[in-house]
Amino acid sequence: KFIEEQLKDTVGGTKIVLKATCPETGLGLVAIGYKYNNSKVLFFVSNDDAGSTTDGEPYHIKFSDQYGNVVDRQISRPEIISKFFAQSNCVDVHNQLRQYGLRLEKKWVTTKPFFRLH
Repeated sequence: KFIEEQLKDTVGGTKIVLKATCPETGLGLVAIGYKYNNSKVLFFVSNDDAGSTTDGEPYHIKFSDQYGNVVDRQISRPEIISKFFAQSNCVDVHNQLRQYGLRLEKKWVTTKPFFRLH
């Protein structure tokens, strides 16, 4: 709730980073609140050595301006979040290629029901 309240009236690309150490284990933790756009706040929790919270690869947003021209605006985001979004859809891309692009279930025909993909 604290992070959400602090980022309520900020613009997209704003972040807040909170650091703490677990008293029992000594493990350092980082909580990041990231304003994704003007209305959505994303929350991330990680170990303190999982990545940097300094600015990383920006998020590109494309939209039409008042004259109909496509505008590309860069929204800053922490490096650890940039890496997360770069890798988070790998399983989805693999499944899409397997099911539709490569059609492996049609190429690797099997008679054993356990191994069937469809």
